[in-house]
Amino acid sequence: MHTGTLIPELLELVKRAQAQAQAWERKPFYGLLVPLEVPSDSPPNGSCKRRILLPSLVAEKIAGTLTTKPLRLHHYGEKESEVVGEIHASWVWERGLYIAGDVEARPELEGAGLSCEIAKASVADCRDEVWRIKGGEFTGVAVIPRGRRGPAWRATWLRVGEGEAEGHPEGNLRAEGALAQARPIFREGWGIIQGGRR
Repeated sequence: MHTGTLIPELLELVKRAQAQAQAWERKPFYGLLVPLEVPSDSPPNGSCKRRILLPSLVAEKIAGTLTTKPLRLHHYGEKESEVVGEIHASWVWERGLYIAGDVEARPELEGAGLSCEIAKASVADCRDEVWRIKGGEFTGVAVIPRGRRGPAWRATWLRVGEGEAEGHPEGNLRAEGALAQARPIFREGWGIIQGGRR
């Protein structure tokens, strides 16, 4: 019996079991996904190094495709992302596309930004320096921890729980307004977990 090789293997199995057993408390979230009518600060992945702009009318038309889509946490240096939540509602308000749902309350989400994932996207003119989105379908939302490469729109934000909106980058007044619109979503169902209880 070669204990020298067995012990590291057993330790690895224990670590995996502990990781799988760890259950994060799920809480409601809301956030600004896309500032509308303004070009992104940087080109998102898949845009041929072009910045993009999402018009309000287009956002209103395709916002419904966000419902039931996953919220994925992206880790720096890793290709794979991890599903940590689900989107239950989306709405356009004050030149912003907002989302709400439930998410695992992890420390990595503190101060994170958001990035939309769009499939079947069409643009007004692919020769433009800034691509103006004409249509598409949301396939999910990526949570981007603040760091070396942030989200395409730096003004995006994510708030976990129903706490005060103080300190949001887009200003308290607009953030409080978004929270006021999200609160009925938290309370009316869609399977959202509040305070760790269904």
